[in-house]
Amino acid sequence: MKWGARGQAYEKVASTEPEEGGWEQRQAVPFVVRIRRNLATCLNIIFFASNIILFGVTLWTAKQHKSPNSLLRQTNAFSPLLDRFEFTFQKVKNNASLFNHPYSIYKDDPSPEVDAAWEDIADTPVLVIDREDVLKIGKDPEYAVAVPEEFGYGENKYFAVNDGQHLIHCLNEVRKFAYYDYYYLPTQGPASSLPALHAAHRSHCIGVLLDALTCQPSLNVVLFEYMEGQNDPWPDFDIWRQCQNHGQFFEWMNGLQVPREKIKGWDWSKGRGKERPMLEELKKPKGGGAEEGTHQEDNSGSAHGQGHGHGHDGTWS
Repeated sequence: MKWGARGQAYEKVASTEPEEGGWEQRQAVPFVVRIRRNLATCLNIIFFASNIILFGVTLWTAKQHKSPNSLLRQTNAFSPLLDRFEFTFQKVKNNASLFNHPYSIYKDDPSPEVDAAWEDIADTPVLVIDREDVLKIGKDPEYAVAVPEEFGYGENKYFAVNDGQHLIHCLNEVRKFAYYDYYYLPTQGPASSLPALHAAHRSHCIGVLLDALTCQPSLNVVLFEYMEGQNDPWPDFDIWRQCQNHGQFFEWMNGLQVPREKIKGWDWSKGRGKERPMLEELKKPKGGGAEEGTHQEDNSGSAHGQGHGHGHDGTWS
């Protein structure tokens, strides 16, 4: 091919001198792109992390709303116990047998062993709550009995017991009245001469049990069955219940209770707060029983103080 022949291709050599605005623009474009890409990546990461957090919070919130404590808060007034103990539910079948088969000591006739079982399950451990708890309950701390600082619990602490245990105590008292001859006749005589405060204790317990059962009535249903030898349908009271784990709860309260020896050994005339006026019935020398008004104990197992002292076993005495 001859030199300079037509058709020979030449390439333009890039100039090292920047054209006006060209070099700067080519250097600036990659930087802007990187910024945009990094910003998009950061936004994606933030969006992804936010969704994970939101998902986790949603799951946690849903779990909290379905937790036993959350469900119990919907059907109970304020209780500091719901902030301190994690309740659990368990499915339990009633032992509603008519003739105590299978056997339950709580349904047996009176005996020292039966009494011991009832006194144990009906015990009311004395707990300690804060001043804020007293206010949230709707009570006046000026009247609530404060825990002496000498007990070692600090300032603005108050005595409290669980009402559920009080209800079990009352059931035990009603049980004793059902066996009046065994528990009361030897020391109190016939029911017609029962001291007024003892009779009031009985009425009180019947009333609070009715209040509890009508406040939170069982929603379970009872079926009927045919039984050989019985003309009418026979109720099947052996129903399944969704129960709080009372055993765990009772054990927890026992572990936190104020030692009984501290309570029994304390001089309650010291550091008393405001007092409510004395009930008129307690002022009566007879019938109301002045000696009963002092909540003194006897050994019959029937004294009001033995049932309602600290509550329920004369611990204040």
